[in-house]
Amino acid sequence: MPTHIYSRKTVIRRFIERTLKGERLGFEAYAFAAQRITGPIIVAFLIVHLHTLSSISGGETVFNRTMDWLDRPLINIGELILLWIFAFHGLNGLRLILVNLFPGFNHRRLAYVFSLISVIVVLISIPIVL
Repeated sequence: MPTHIYSRKTVIRRFIERTLKGERLGFEAYAFAAQRITGPIIVAFLIVHLHTLSSISGGETVFNRTMDWLDRPLINIGELILLWIFAFHGLNGLRLILVNLFPGFNHRRLAYVFSLISVIVVLISIPIVL
């Protein structure tokens, strides 16, 4: 077998190498990397969320105590960050689908627009969450 097959670098490895070399990458490259980072964060949140909701099996008192503990300013800020992660991940995923299905789309502009929309969603949500 040819050895060049085994020497292919992954997208993430090339991204890291180019970033460490100081090469300027486009915003869409960073959005793609952020997509890879936000996915595991969402999975981790889902596990914590299910664990927190399982406190209802301990009765109303345990559940209310858990909910009271979660009603803190630091947790509320974390909820805003989590909201941004969900909005960004969902919209950026939609951007990646659109770029793959319709190669004529301007992927750089879509990256900027969808990222801006995710920030606007969080800004609108500040009075509700806090």
